[in-house]
Amino acid sequence: ARHLDRDREEVAQVWRSPGDVLQLAGRYGPASDAYVRAHGMLADPLDRAEVMLARARSAAQSGSYRPALGLLTRARRSLVGDTRVEARKTDARLAAYASTTRIYQQRFEQALAAAVEAIETARAADEPAALAVAMQRHDIAQLMLGRFDEARYLAEAARIFTDLGDLASQASVTSALGGQAYLLGQWSRAREYYEETERTDAMSGNEAGSASAAANLAEVLVNQRRFDEAVEILTAARRTALASEYFDLLPFVGLNLGRALAGAGRLAPAEAALRETVERAESLGQAMHAAEARLDLAAVLLDRGDPGGAEAVWDDVPEDMRMRFSPASALVEAKRERRRTGRAGARASAVASIERLRGAVADFELIPLLVYARTVADEDATSSEVSDELSVLAARYDVVIDVVAEASGQRQWGSSSP
Repeated sequence: ARHLDRDREEVAQVWRSPGDVLQLAGRYGPASDAYVRAHGMLADPLDRAEVMLARARSAAQSGSYRPALGLLTRARRSLVGDTRVEARKTDARLAAYASTTRIYQQRFEQALAAAVEAIETARAADEPAALAVAMQRHDIAQLMLGRFDEARYLAEAARIFTDLGDLASQASVTSALGGQAYLLGQWSRAREYYEETERTDAMSGNEAGSASAAANLAEVLVNQRRFDEAVEILTAARRTALASEYFDLLPFVGLNLGRALAGAGRLAPAEAALRETVERAESLGQAMHAAEARLDLAAVLLDRGDPGGAEAVWDDVPEDMRMRFSPASALVEAKRERRRTGRAGARASAVASIERLRGAVADFELIPLLVYARTVADEDATSSEVSDELSVLAARYDVVIDVVAEASGQRQWGSSSP
């Protein structure tokens, strides 16, 4: 019987190994199939829990969050009462990945709670890799909740992964540091972090991770109004995400692709990209990305002369999401006012929103409103305080300002190249 058990474990490893390779390459569907085969051949709850963790990773990366969480919960339950050292370490890894999955769901309060529990579990189990993952997820959740001062673990997480020689996880922390720099308005530093992440992931064969880093870099380019560069990067990232079944990444890519296309004046493909993003985000349960895409879609529809369509999309955005993304909501309101009362009303709406939001949001979040206020301004207003503020922010964040005031009611588009 022991000989048969050993044979089954060896066959299980035959399936587990290619699963790991496929997962690293971003081929989550085939990886999951290999893990399922391996799981069925194992008898030890600890071995089965390890494979369930691998299956959960593939499920979460492909956007199947609930099945991933179910796998993690069942695996943790199977280890209750198992006092073996490796069982406690595996439980810590399972707890840490539960926080990761909540991050993917954009449920940041739940992710934070899971990360706090995972940090305690990892410390008790003396499991440094799980501790670093949990620390990273803790800080990402805090950053996304706007609690910048509470994000205090990233440097320690990076040190742990460096000590472990874990190249892939080092790239993940570098990406998180890029996100922190981006939110703090340190865009040059953010670009450096994202470029480093992209190189590291490419070196390790992690195509999906490299695409994610490229998409993060493109987000900075979109906000710097370097639209043509961003479209090229995002189009390639979308291809990679689709090929690797990294569906979790697609709403983020689609959102920024829609913004880049709209910024470049390509409104029809922008509308298509944003509609697809809404559908994809809703299917994954990413409520925040769905709301953001709807707000951008409403703005695009107004630019395309479809106020009825814009109103229908606007009505589908929950009030709490309009408040959460108040600068984007304010831009839609200004464009709605343009349809109702003309350029003067649009500019007044935009300026009032800028005054209301100044100090309540990051200054770079005001740039689209400032650009729009300048676009609909008359000639005398182009040298106003709004225009001066826009120039200051453009210099601070290396933003390309290439718009001029409307002429005869028509938007004038410039090149997105500096």
